[in-house]
Order: sequence, then structure tokens, then C-alpha cells
Amino acid sequence: MLVLAYADDVHIVGPPARAVKAYNRWVELYESELQGNLRPDKSVCFAPSVPLEEVAAAGLPVKSLECPSGMPVVHDGTRVLGAPVGSLPFQAQFASERVAEICADIETICLMPTLQHQNCLATGSTVHRINHLLRNIAGGELDPFAPVAAVYDRAVLSVPRRLAGMTALSGSTERLASLPGRLGGLGYTTWSQSADSAFLASYVHISHAFPSLFPGLARVYPSAHTLASADEARSVSQPALHAFNALARLVSRAPSVAEVVRRDAAKPIKQLQHAFTLALASADQEDLLLALVTASPHHPRAAATLRSNSSDSTTFSVIASDDSNTFSNSAFEVAIRRRLLLPLTTTLRNESRRCPSCAATSDEMYKSHPLIPKVDEFGDHALHCPCGSLQRIRAWHDPVRDMCLSLARQAK
Repeated sequence: MLVLAYADDVHIVGPPARAVKAYNRWVELYESELQGNLRPDKSVCFAPSVPLEEVAAAGLPVKSLECPSGMPVVHDGTRVLGAPVGSLPFQAQFASERVAEICADIETICLMPTLQHQNCLATGSTVHRINHLLRNIAGGELDPFAPVAAVYDRAVLSVPRRLAGMTALSGSTERLASLPGRLGGLGYTTWSQSADSAFLASYVHISHAFPSLFPGLARVYPSAHTLASADEARSVSQPALHAFNALARLVSRAPSVAEVVRRDAAKPIKQLQHAFTLALASADQEDLLLALVTASPHHPRAAATLRSNSSDSTTFSVIASDDSNTFSNSAFEVAIRRRLLLPLTTTLRNESRRCPSCAATSDEMYKSHPLIPKVDEFGDHALHCPCGSLQRIRAWHDPVRDMCLSLARQAK
């Protein structure tokens, strides 16, 4: 028998006769020593393979028509410390309810008046609420969790789509939005990017901690990197099989994950998940860069911008506090579009763009790059317009240059 307690939650695991006896003793101690009152109807008996009659015969006050204040008995699953424990259908239903709560929060975020605040709250808090769930379920197993994963990803990616003022985003743009800020994205991590990393981080932590904490259960959670095949993992336990599959999927996309599993097994779950997610995101960024270069081999603008954005991980995470770090909604939409490599303007077939400062048009091409218009759809012309960039030079370029020079001189 096993008794697990955390704060005011107590879980008694074992055969019905012994578990019920331990529960009755716990009730006696709680009421005599702590002067409390344990209500059976506020507890739950999870009996995955034990008939209701056998539970009642063991002496547990089971909820029934004759005893409405008794303890309810469930067979499919229950909630333990905010995580589902039970069958895969129960876990999928629990995940669906949890995702529905997060989707409701995202809809509430849409009511905030400023786009900058919407982005800060969504990326700084809301998208991380799924982590605890994904650490406790095999969310990467697509059959039971595919529907809820699709609902979650649509809800999360609707935020950057709305911030950019777009009706839809392409697959590559959604991938870019889901990259972390340090890799040129916006940090809207999706279920498909987090599920395997979160579950594997939890499993690796358990396999490292159980030999000392729960030696009798350690064999159920062998080290993930020691499992040679799916058949071997299946013969050990269901969690071992899910961990083997998660590791295989991650390694197929980011080979460096295998080394992280071996090297960092002793680290906390949060750090492990971060390491796995970062390795996966780095591989996704490389794939995106290759796709951008392949799509425009003679115009490196998109790939160069993504590399440049990767050096800025703070602009979109700063909480607006004064005029120096606050965007208007129109300016923030422009910033989001440039971050996602989206055009700022669109024109009809026979229309052209004209710069109001220097009168250059999109019909004029650079001599050194005859396929690139001087007034482009991404707004790059404004950065080097010979007539309109004077204020930018005085207010931004020159002060930054002078400060860098001053720091360099002080370093000497």
C-alpha cells in the first residue's frame, strides 16, 4: 500500500481491504487530532478494475440512493493535483475541458483595448497554462488527443493572426509565430511543439527521482535512453512506451534531444522541458530559413530579416509602462507584420506604391538588384529613404551609434 500526501491532499493507493482500513484510520486521526470533519462525498474512490460491490464490501461508505452522502466511486479516472489519472478517453476528455478554459481566456484577452497588452498577456501567461497538463499526459499520441490539440492550436494561433490584422496565416507564418522570441518568433507555442517535450521532461525527471523516492516503482520508469525498441518499452509499462515514442519523435526532428536526455536527467522538469523545446524550435528555425532561401534564392530579404529578428527577444515581451515602451495599435500591427515577414500593404494588378517623401515608386528597380522594387511591400524603403529618414537618423541611429562608441571607449 502507498500513501501520498501533498499539502491537504491525501491519496491512499492499494487493495480495497487495506486501502479502506487506512482511510478509516485517517478519518479517525483527522477528527481526533486535527479536530476536523472529513466528508466522504467530498472525496473520490478511483477503482479502475474493482467492482463497486467489492469496494462497498470492504467497508467504504459508497454513495448510493440509500446513502447520498457516501463517497462516489469512479472507474474511468480522477483528478490528482490538477492532472488526470485514468484511461486515455478520460484523459482526452479532461484535456478537452482544460483547453476549453484556456480558449475562454483567449477570447477574454481579445477584449483588451491595446494589442500590445493582448500579446504580453497571451505569451507571458496564457500559453504556459497548458504545461502542467502536457507534463502529465502523453499528448503527442495523436489518436486520442488530435481533436483537442487542433482546437488548442487554432485558438493560440488566432492571437497573432488578429494582432497582424490578417484573416488567415500561412503554415510557414504560423510556424514562425510559434518560435520563441530569441529565434525570431513571437512565442505562441503550440500543442504539437510542447506535448512531447513536456511529457518526456516529466518522465525523465521521474526515472531519475523514483529509484531513491519510490524504489518499488522505479522499474516502471526506466531511463528513456536505455529503451532499445517500442516492444521493449511496451513490455515494461505504458508510460515507458509513451516516453520512448516521444523521444523518437523529438530526435527525428532535433537529434540533439538525445544528448540532453543523457546529460541533464538530474535537472528539474521546467529546465528539461525548456531544453527540449529550445532544441526543437532551433531545428524548426533552420527548416524555415532553408525554406525561405529556397523560395527566394536571389532575394535574401526574408532569411536575413529572420536572422536579424533572432537577436531581439525583448521588444514583444516588454510590458508597456510609459511612452518610451508603449506601441499604438497601428504601430504594433506594423511591428507584428514585420516580425512575421508579412507585407504591410497590398496593391491591385495595375497599381503601384509611391513614397510620399522621395516620390520613388514600386515600378522602379534597384540597379544592383533589377528584380527588387525601390518601394517594397514590406516597408523596408522607409529605413533608407533619402528624404524621409532624416528624423530616424537623428532620433534613433545617431544616439545608438554615439552610445556604442562611448561604451567602447570606456571599455579601454
